[in-house]
Amino acid sequence: LTTSSRLFEFVMRMLATGQNCLPAAGIGAMAQQLAARLPADSIHTGTRVQQVFGAAGGRPCRVQLADGQSVAAARGVVVAVEGPEASRLLAGALDVSGGACSAWCCSCVERGCACM
Repeated sequence: LTTSSRLFEFVMRMLATGQNCLPAAGIGAMAQQLAARLPADSIHTGTRVQQVFGAAGGRPCRVQLADGQSVAAARGVVVAVEGPEASRLLAGALDVSGGACSAWCCSCVERGCACM
């Protein structure tokens, strides 16, 4: 494992005692609930992304969509995908070889992106 024994024990305890949950409508319901509370033009869900570009030179983050459109993100971008896909979207800026991205997440937040 690449995680600490404390994290492993915590996760196992939550699984064993039933103190974890999943929405009845599936994990996608969480994104829908969050999106419902935001202005309509502030979030894009169900959209295929080609690449995410960090903020640079006073420019905001930018998301290149698979259909060719480009979306500027004034406040940032949340990349909520598995490590290898995050690495692809972020043009290799995320090193997933060690199984964790904590060091990259810190520098990513400075660039206006967040790795989840």
